[in-house]
Amino acid sequence: MPEPFKNKINEEMIQVVARQTQKAWPKFDSVAFALEARRGLEALELKGRIDHLTRVWRRYLPKDYLEALRFTLKTLPPEFNSEAGWGDVVFYSWLHSHFIQIFGLEFPDESLAAMVEITKRGSCEFAVRPYLVKHPERTRAFLRRNLEHPSPHVRRWISEGTRPRLPWGERLQHLVEDPAPNIPLLQALRKDSSEYVRTSVANHLGDIAKDHPEVAVRIASEWIKEGFPHAEWIAKRGLRHLIKNGHPGALEALGFSKGTQARLSDLKLMKKRVQVGEDQSFQFSLTGSAGERLSIDYAVDYRLARGVTGRKVFKLAAKPIEKGQTLQFSKKHSFKPVSIRTLYPGEHAIVILVNGTELGRAVFQLVA
Repeated sequence: MPEPFKNKINEEMIQVVARQTQKAWPKFDSVAFALEARRGLEALELKGRIDHLTRVWRRYLPKDYLEALRFTLKTLPPEFNSEAGWGDVVFYSWLHSHFIQIFGLEFPDESLAAMVEITKRGSCEFAVRPYLVKHPERTRAFLRRNLEHPSPHVRRWISEGTRPRLPWGERLQHLVEDPAPNIPLLQALRKDSSEYVRTSVANHLGDIAKDHPEVAVRIASEWIKEGFPHAEWIAKRGLRHLIKNGHPGALEALGFSKGTQARLSDLKLMKKRVQVGEDQSFQFSLTGSAGERLSIDYAVDYRLARGVTGRKVFKLAAKPIEKGQTLQFSKKHSFKPVSIRTLYPGEHAIVILVNGTELGRAVFQLVA
């Protein structure tokens, strides 16, 4: 199992913060800071460790927020020189963004400007969210002014930080209810030269699709009709959950029919019993009854706690089929334990979905 992210917030980071802050502000009591920062750290999870370290840091900085902000910015690492700049340094920069998130709301102009500097070295996608709630127009105007910023990290931040349902982030309920204020931002970034930025635009569209599927389909359809590079890729990614669920408008936008005339045959599992930690392989065939474009997925119906079942859908392929043509598929699915899903012994199933329609399923036993 990989090392937990929380372990990145450790003694070494405390020493880096102490050393860099004292260099920026010689009055900083690095010894007292480090002593207090260590206290209780081990018992906390990732976000708790960030919050603890940030609040301790604040107590040893100047009382005036703007003065303290000036010194914290002097402790930032160098700017990323590429889109692949992420690494352990992001946990250090998270400390700076969390400082602004919890202490800077009364100074939106200075705090937002500081977020740009931090985002060149990390991310402020969590930090900007309280500003969108407390200072929505001011914050949105600032983001609009930076839509053509030379750093792709900053442009991505504009899309990612405003996502209504950003994972791990504070839910922006007003944007869950009405995503309209964000659409001009996505419109401006839809043709961005950076795949890094375009991926965030697609994920943002996916957030909208969860609450307003017709709005997301309309936006995606308009972009596909424009025909600009990567429009269909963004639409596919943004509408992927709707496609998996057979949403008629999403299927039509991407050139798929509602349902399918293709016939499933020869669905076969390689094992009737799968040990936790092993793989399950399966194969099947699809035969066309008419020419059409197929979106082919498979789902795993997992046995959950208390005997209920939960379904997870996985993308398999998207391809055309002609009348009388037979396509063959094979796939291996891992049942190794992962941190995001607990595996429970019992009956599981592999389900084949084509254009959102379930064509067949095969069951097996997962054993501990």
